[in-house]
Amino acid sequence: MMTDIVESESYALSTAFTPDWIGNYQVKGLFHSSSHSHTWLATSAIDATPTLLKTGLHIEREFAALKACQGRGVQELAGSLVVVANDTYLPLQYYPKQRSLLTLRNDEVSLFIELLPSLIRAITHCHRCGWVHGDIKPSNVLLCDACRQVRLVDFGAALPIGFDRLSLGEWQATPAFASAQQSLGHGFANEGDDWFSLKHWLNQLENDHVPKESREQLRRCIDYLKVQ
Repeated sequence: MMTDIVESESYALSTAFTPDWIGNYQVKGLFHSSSHSHTWLATSAIDATPTLLKTGLHIEREFAALKACQGRGVQELAGSLVVVANDTYLPLQYYPKQRSLLTLRNDEVSLFIELLPSLIRAITHCHRCGWVHGDIKPSNVLLCDACRQVRLVDFGAALPIGFDRLSLGEWQATPAFASAQQSLGHGFANEGDDWFSLKHWLNQLENDHVPKESREQLRRCIDYLKVQ
């Protein structure tokens, strides 16, 4: 039902080498890797809490975005930045019982539409905190089946509202969801970047087999986003 296209950016990270320890965290293995970041699954030596440690492009800015936007429906921090030698790591809460919306099946379209208002609230919350997420797409939204709630993750492309992209040497964008300006690194970051991505996502969804009982709610959400 939902697809992502690989991000494009003018940044490349070397192949990940898995260390045994990162600060006070014992590394269990590589959790995720891309051309712009690496994330390891680790446990804290203090309380054995499973934690994700991320390093990569503009990790300090991602930390600032998450710190400013903390709240319901947003990825939680698991501590302060960890600096080891020349590398900086971002500790993130690990959600083993939550899944990416990329995994939703065609017969779960109604569930996604039911959760749309909470996703819109989470995005709006970030905007009110002064930040644009910058990469709204299925793989960056987690679903908790037990509590029927969604959570925004991966703030690697986040920018303060009003930030001039021309000042960036490197940037992130997912062509399948980003506006032309964002993909090219032009213009200023604004709330419309996220709404453009979500509208494009929902327009793709309209081409799927949306159950009749969910079509009206989907249409209302799309109409709402048209005026944002």
